Amino acid sequence: AAAFPEEGLLSHAAFRRAIARSGGGGPGEADAAEALEHLGFVWQARGTLSWEPGIPSLLDCILENAPPPDEGAARE
Repeated sequence: AAAFPEEGLLSHAAFRRAIARSGGGGPGEADAAEALEHLGFVWQARGTLSWEPGIPSLLDCILENAPPPDEGAARE
């Protein structure tokens, strides 16, 4: 959610980098991207290689309520 810029479109390369940073990179990167798309979290903008939020209000909710990445890692 935090990877999306203000205008809401994320390039394909930036989308893949965001997945890799979240720990979903490597062999499972394609699976992670597919899961996010199938859940409606993101979708590919029509006629482009860019990605956009599937449900923008869901991304807003996640940004407001999810713990920061460092805080989540400290719990593990």
